[in-house]
Amino acid sequence: MTSTVISDADFAKTVKMAKLKLNPDEALKIHSQLDEALKAIEVFNELDLSNVEPLSHPSGLKNVLREDVVTPSFTQDQALQNAPATHKGYVMVPGVFEEQDS
Repeated sequence: MTSTVISDADFAKTVKMAKLKLNPDEALKIHSQLDEALKAIEVFNELDLSNVEPLSHPSGLKNVLREDVVTPSFTQDQALQNAPATHKGYVMVPGVFEEQDS
């Protein structure tokens, strides 16, 4: 039997967290494929990176910030003039929450 990068317990936890419903054949196939992909990536552990500086962005660019200057803006009436529906100065939108069965 070959060693695996991702244990059965870790794979089962991942499947549960992803809320996947897999039959045993699918689980075996996907576990095998995931393990193969992780083994391919594992070769990077062989690289000597002791002299490589950590990096936050590959291009070396830094954020360029500007002064925060207050400028004139829309009035509330102007901001709401194209809203399809308003209520007491706010834009009305359809509800985004649904009841879910647990």
